[in-house]
Amino acid sequence: MSNIILVDQYYEILLELGKWKVISLKNLFSNLKIDETYQMFCFRVRRLEKEGLINSVLGSNKRKYLSLTNEGMKFSPTAFESSDPATFNHDLISSTVASTLLRKDIFEFVERRLSDECLDLEPDGYLKGKKLEQVYLMALEIELTQKSKKRVTEKFNKYSECNDFDYCLYLTNKRSLYNSYCKILDSLEEKVREKIIIAIDEKLSPTCFRYKDTNCYFQGKELHLNNLLG
Repeated sequence: MSNIILVDQYYEILLELGKWKVISLKNLFSNLKIDETYQMFCFRVRRLEKEGLINSVLGSNKRKYLSLTNEGMKFSPTAFESSDPATFNHDLISSTVASTLLRKDIFEFVERRLSDECLDLEPDGYLKGKKLEQVYLMALEIELTQKSKKRVTEKFNKYSECNDFDYCLYLTNKRSLYNSYCKILDSLEEKVREKIIIAIDEKLSPTCFRYKDTNCYFQGKELHLNNLLG
């Protein structure tokens, strides 16, 4: 199998797949931006599956989703562990959001590295963005269930104290959660409000993130997310 991995796009597929707990086949192809047909890409993925390096599952929407096996992780130094069944939907949404942002010219993937004081944060994504020639690092948190005010406040404060990121984007598909988190943020110190962005896309799903239509709340103002991020 080593000969297959070292030629063509096999190794690149494993490296890219290692950045995600789980990702759709189509998003993986789009992220790689490789100079070959989708049919050839799918052939390579099937070869890697047969060799026991990639797991796949068919979703209810007939889409194919991929993750690395334990053997496949050996070829990707930044590999996540495979998605847990209990968090599968959350992980799919996280990868869809990150993949959508990465397709914009202003974002690129950042290897997961946290300093000692930030290790317990574990965001869902790490992105580097650029606006008006200014580069910034942004953590991504997908919020599908509402947490207690105490828990949210503690995490907001931890992000404000973590120097690994310039911003943290909280994204939800629930209006009540969005309103609640905005209210909590308003009650905190300015240094927290300068770092936390809360956004809502009510149609957010494992297959859809409407970046250009997403509103967000930042420093006491509501605006379009794409205008804020670049």
